[in-house]
Amino acid sequence: MMSFAPLLAVLLLPHIDGANIYRDTKQPVLLAHSVQSQQVLASGQIAKAWSNLVSALWSDLVIEGAGEPIDFAKSDKETKDTFIADCVLTMDVHIDSYDSVDKVVDTKCRKAGGTALECSDMTKTLGQAREDKKLKPWCEKTFTWFSAKTKPRCTKNCNALLCKDRCKQQDRIYDLRDKISAYDIKMNTAETKEKRMKKVTEDQKTALAKITEHDKTKCTPLTEEVNKIEASQKSSGKELDAAIKAAAKTGAEQEKGFEAMKKLSADKKASQSDKDKATEAYKKAKYASNDNDDKKSKLNKSLKDVSGNLKEASVKQEFQCKVLKEMQSEYDAVNKENEAALKAIATEKKEIKDGKDKAAADKKTLETSLGASLKAI
Repeated sequence: MMSFAPLLAVLLLPHIDGANIYRDTKQPVLLAHSVQSQQVLASGQIAKAWSNLVSALWSDLVIEGAGEPIDFAKSDKETKDTFIADCVLTMDVHIDSYDSVDKVVDTKCRKAGGTALECSDMTKTLGQAREDKKLKPWCEKTFTWFSAKTKPRCTKNCNALLCKDRCKQQDRIYDLRDKISAYDIKMNTAETKEKRMKKVTEDQKTALAKITEHDKTKCTPLTEEVNKIEASQKSSGKELDAAIKAAAKTGAEQEKGFEAMKKLSADKKASQSDKDKATEAYKKAKYASNDNDDKKSKLNKSLKDVSGNLKEASVKQEFQCKVLKEMQSEYDAVNKENEAALKAIATEKKEIKDGKDKAAADKKTLETSLGASLKAI
């Protein structure tokens, strides 16, 4: 919850210092109506919120009032509804802040031209409203009182008929002067928002650097490792297939050699030389079969190890690359939103500048005309 002082600034007369007013045009000066009540506010926060709300209201009223004829019933109702809603939230403070809030209300009342009795009554009725938990009627009454202080009034220093039109023109000049000040308030607010958005742009550079670093040190290396292990797995698989075929072949040759040796051994007519050759052939086939079986076993174990490594690396790679994707998505979303906001604020600043330039030109024209007419008297 923001402070109490800005709430009245919109309604006060042009002597309010608009240069120090801050208000985000896309959000109310105070927090949204979902904000929980009974929050403890520092007196400085309350004073700032009340002052900002009043000043923002003043700038809106002045700019609307100095332009072409508008639907005042509609705009006044919107202004009043916003003020009252924010006022109720602002005044719903912890008991520890009562004295600070009352002091701010009294000070703003006096600066707006209120008498000691009026200002005393304003703070007294606020206390009763708190006690009765009926802040809305107090805010409505306060709005009516402060808004009356902002109504443009024609000068009264010349009662002659000859002065009548000149007084009206002088008041129009005063209104345009106030309108220019109101545009300054809005420009200050717009520039504050723009500064905040540009800060986001700078922060995005840091975010992008983190994304790049994460990709460089986490996602990409792990992806390369997974690709390397997959290639190794594929190669090992081919070697194992070849070993299985070789083991099957030498196994068959060993079986064939064994049958030949067995047959010659049982043949009484076979020579010893043939028997020895058959035995040697069998042993050779057996050794070859055993070697291929060992090779197959080792390759099979190696492939299992590679598969385990691949699974572990894949889990790490999936997690780190998912983190990278989420970081990139968040970065893109913030970028898109911030770029749109910067574009909108650029448009808003141009509209404010155009409005101020026109008001300044109109004021100069009226001053020139009035100056000439006064010399002619």
